Amino acid sequence: MTHGMVVAPQPEAVEAGCELLMGGGNAVDAAIGCALVQGVVDPLMTGIAGFGSLQAYLPAKNVHGCIDFHGRVPAAARADMWAHLIEGETRDGFGFILKGHVNDVGYQSITVPGSLKAYAEAHAEWGVLPWREVMAPAIAHAEAGWVVRPEVFRFWFQRENMGRVESIDRLRMSNTGRRLFFDDKGELLRPGSRIRNADMAATLRQIA
Repeated sequence: MTHGMVVAPQPEAVEAGCELLMGGGNAVDAAIGCALVQGVVDPLMTGIAGFGSLQAYLPAKNVHGCIDFHGRVPAAARADMWAHLIEGETRDGFGFILKGHVNDVGYQSITVPGSLKAYAEAHAEWGVLPWREVMAPAIAHAEAGWVVRPEVFRFWFQRENMGRVESIDRLRMSNTGRRLFFDDKGELLRPGSRIRNADMAATLRQIA
């Protein structure tokens, strides 16, 4: 591709997409590589266990299609399972506040992951570069480390979340979160700090 545009919140993700295009990849390769890096450098906003939708327009292949991978509840979930825990509705009207925030943080709050399956399906159907090559930038960023940018930090540190669990509390809820995102004094890492996530790199290598 000689002309194209890659758009994402974080520059590392944009650069990964551009490099894949310049390396002979198509828009699908670039979008997937970009999304994977975005999941490394902005982990509260996206990731391999996330959800969304992917629209592909590839006129040379006569393709204009969509993969819908929005979150689905696990098979054991019931419509009334948390009715007795409702304390209110979030102030933006997008969800409910439950006692103990069981629907908002922790293992019970997670929908069936869809992102990685969608990326794999899109790549198998429309991608041109080897899968390992598409995943390589995300592995490199997880392994070498990435710098906390001001906007990422702002989202982590914001104290108003419409009644949901605050981002900083999500980060500190697990041992791995505390190890990755906080310093020795228990303070949230500031902009400019470098985070290396060896466990994520190992996971991405397995996927590759």
